[in-house]
Amino acid sequence: MSYEATTSDLLYITNYSNVLVFTYPQGKLVGTLKGFYSAVGECVDGHGDVFITNFKPVTVYEYAHGGKKPIAEFPTKKAGTVGCAINPVNGDLAITGQTSYVEIFKGAKGKPIIMRDKGMQFGQFCAYDDKGDLFFDGLADGDKKNRLSELPSGGSSFIGLKTDFRIDSEASIQWDGRHLTALVYAKGGKAEIVQVAVKGARAMEIGVTPLAKPADIIAQYFIDNDTVVVPNQYFTNDERGNVLLYHYPSGGDPFFTVKKHVSIARGAAISSAADLR
Repeated sequence: MSYEATTSDLLYITNYSNVLVFTYPQGKLVGTLKGFYSAVGECVDGHGDVFITNFKPVTVYEYAHGGKKPIAEFPTKKAGTVGCAINPVNGDLAITGQTSYVEIFKGAKGKPIIMRDKGMQFGQFCAYDDKGDLFFDGLADGDKKNRLSELPSGGSSFIGLKTDFRIDSEASIQWDGRHLTALVYAKGGKAEIVQVAVKGARAMEIGVTPLAKPADIIAQYFIDNDTVVVPNQYFTNDERGNVLLYHYPSGGDPFFTVKKHVSIARGAAISSAADLR
């Protein structure tokens, strides 16, 4: 990790067995975190600390902005580790992945509270809104249909949401500052990010951000104000993975691409140097 990483805004990209750290938005590689096994999702707190999921051991690691070594570890027993989210209201850390469980570390400390969505069979990613409501996506129990559920702030059980769009059960959801968003694949396999309004037990599509090629196989995107960062697992014509930046919410063609050093891009997070305390 170069000294430049401590003073710059940073883009963290999970790259299966390592995490690449770039200056943002310049895309200059300034560090590599090694020793991961099937790293996927990332999230970031209000202090610029980055949380990175890892499959083996089943743990989420916390790194300070530009840090070389983890400053905390969050092993899970029920939830697995594919997605994570930070509650902007109180700093809670939620972890999800490949099960019906969510583990919530209050204030990103101590031992987790384990919650189960009984209607979920194969949950993947999660996201908090600005009120502390937690959303969870994946496959429903029994019928293999896509499921999006909500754990209201202070609630004790998940609510299954009726959707008018087909969410990708293996791709992420995220709060964009105003709306919940979700990745969908339209006709012909074209990737889109939909903006969602949640009212009661309904989730309705109210906007669409089209992601033009080469966006192909996407796990966890990251929205930063007027930009969406899309780690792209792209293998067509023997090309390796890349990281695509699109204008948000207009979408269209990517305006910037990072290819060098990228092989299996799966997740992203942006840590702002301005958030350092």
